[in-house]
Amino acid sequence: GASIGSGLGGAATGGDARLTLNSLGQVDITGTLSINSSAFGGLANGGGDGGDGSGGRSQVTADSGGLLTVGTVNLTSNGTGGVGVSGGDGSGGIALLRAQTGTMDIASNALVQADGTGSGTITGSFGGDGGAGVGGRAIILAGGVLTGTGTIEIDGTAQAIANGLGGAGGSGDGNIVAAGSGGSG
Repeated sequence: GASIGSGLGGAATGGDARLTLNSLGQVDITGTLSINSSAFGGLANGGGDGGDGSGGRSQVTADSGGLLTVGTVNLTSNGTGGVGVSGGDGSGGIALLRAQTGTMDIASNALVQADGTGSGTITGSFGGDGGAGVGGRAIILAGGVLTGTGTIEIDGTAQAIANGLGGAGGSGDGNIVAAGSGGSG
C-alpha cells in the first residue's frame, strides 16, 4: 500500500492461486477460468521510493487422470513496481498450465502470463531512476510418465508471455539535477 507521510512504498508479493485436478477429478466450466496472483508495489509519498511488486504462482494442473473442460483459461502472475521518487521494481512470478497424465480441453483461448513491470517516477519529480522489470515464467506443458500421457487441446489461441519492462526515469531540472536512468527490462 501507499506510505503514510514521507516514506517508502510498501512491497507486495502475490500468493499461490491454483486449481488442481488429481486422480479421477473432473471440472467443467462453460465460461472463463481466471486465476490471478499478481502484486502491485505501493505508492511512495514525499521523498520515498516506490515499493517492489513480485508476482506469485498461478497454476492449473491435471495430473493422474484429472479432466478439465473449459471455455477460456487466463492465468496471470504479474509484478508491478510502485511509483516514487525512484520507481519500484516489478518481477513476474510463475504462471503454469500443466497436464502431466491428465487431460485439458480448452474450447477457446489460453493465456499464461508472468510479466514484470518497473514503475516510473512521480510526476513532477526530478532525477529519480525507473524501476527494473523482470519477466517471470509462463509455461504450457503437456507431459507424461511411463504409465500415461498428458494432453492439452486448445481450440483457439495459446499464448505464454513473460515480458520485462523497465520504468521511465525522471527528467532533469535543466540546472542542477540530472535526468534519472530508465529501469532495465
